[in-house]
Amino acid sequence: MREERILIENVVALVKPPKADYRELPAINQEIIKRIIGVAHGTRLELPVSLAAVSGLRRGEILALRWRNVDFEKNALYVTESLEQTREHGVRFKGPKSTSSRRFIPLAPESVERLRSHQAEQGEIKAHTGLAYADNDLVFPNPDGTPWPPDSFTAAFGKLASLVGLKGFRFHDLRHGFASISLANGVSIKEVQTLMGHSTPSVTLSVYARSIEGLGRQAVNDLSRTILAP
Repeated sequence: MREERILIENVVALVKPPKADYRELPAINQEIIKRIIGVAHGTRLELPVSLAAVSGLRRGEILALRWRNVDFEKNALYVTESLEQTREHGVRFKGPKSTSSRRFIPLAPESVERLRSHQAEQGEIKAHTGLAYADNDLVFPNPDGTPWPPDSFTAAFGKLASLVGLKGFRFHDLRHGFASISLANGVSIKEVQTLMGHSTPSVTLSVYARSIEGLGRQAVNDLSRTILAP
């Protein structure tokens, strides 16, 4: 290549990439989630934190959510895009992580009511700000309507978690908590896979297998009592 400047194949494709380090998921229970939501009360993070905790949405999906994708009649929202922040491109919208990430998320009545109140408050801000408000139809924008940069959002959440002794707890861990708690409560792997936007149930199982260990043991014990009991 140094002599001729010609390549007949992509030599990088011949390199075997290293395996990613496995990150043990933190033990997350409902009490931890309640602590996070409690300390977020009255801040800009209150609604995005509580919504992520009960929907499994990713950070970028939360920040890219637009009102046109919130269906108040069906009590649901639709994930159609994500917001990212990189050194090369800055803050920009992009498509979801994968095809399966484009999904329908049902909302509980409590979440719908909070979103309605938030929309009304946002309408008052728009009216007061006037033409200075950059209306991007975003549910969780900056106060002036511009996209909320993911990095500053993460920094704000990190400070929040530290206030309740959860230093190192990431916003993404709310997503893990949603899946772990749902599986532990008996929600099927297929349902959790769909809500999380995973490509297959096996992906969900590989990540959250430990969350359903207790359920499997209970099933085995119940069956054994039924069949083997004298």
